[in-house]
Amino acid sequence: WANELDRPIYFLEHRDGWLCAWCSLGEGHLIAIPHPSTSLPPLVFAYPDEVEVLGQVVGVASRLTAPSRARVRSTGV
Repeated sequence: WANELDRPIYFLEHRDGWLCAWCSLGEGHLIAIPHPSTSLPPLVFAYPDEVEVLGQVVGVASRLTAPSRARVRSTGV
């Protein structure tokens, strides 16, 4: 891949939940590679026994601003 934006991200399900990660597959193991900025180590799963690839991530939705705080209306009393 030319850069990290070109590398495909996969949506995975394992016994403890779900995760999105770059992946490497070989010799019966799937290695889920987190983004380097997280400082998390790669996770190694026996494939296909311990993890299922649900699909490739093709889009992400994210807020551009923080959610506004709920406003409390005055009763005027």
